[in-house]
Amino acid sequence: MKFHVRTLNVGAGGWELGVRGGAAAITLAAVLIAGTGGRAFGTEANSAKALEGTWQGRIEDGGGERGPVQVSEMVITSNRISAKDHPNHSMGVGSYVIGTAGQLKTLDATGIEGPARSRTFIGIYAIEGDTLRWCMVMPGKPRPTEFVSKATQGQYLMVLKRVR
Repeated sequence: MKFHVRTLNVGAGGWELGVRGGAAAITLAAVLIAGTGGRAFGTEANSAKALEGTWQGRIEDGGGERGPVQVSEMVITSNRISAKDHPNHSMGVGSYVIGTAGQLKTLDATGIEGPARSRTFIGIYAIEGDTLRWCMVMPGKPRPTEFVSKATQGQYLMVLKRVR
């Protein structure tokens, strides 16, 4: 397993991303995971660069009990990630760590500002064209192995389209 750390906050309890529960927490986690500062090498450099941009989309709810959570704007730069839900309410700012787990690309988030501060959300991601699929879990859950929401198990799939 190989990881590239762009920015990582470490405290007495380790490193993590803080967000309240449910799909909104995962949305904020997703926002917070992507922002960072630092250098990437090899394939990680290409993966990190591919994440940069402005994205819009939703969090899928596999349980079918509620509609998808909308992400009106997620901005991923070389040193930060920020997001807004609908209607443009700030969801926070954060950093991320990218790496691999077997054939999967991993993206783990750390909140540095806002309600997601000091909690960790681990996940996997894939970029296909202008679509970013990012599946993550609530803190304390095992890393996802497939791109699917399992709301009752604290696993959420975010599907985003690059807008610029």
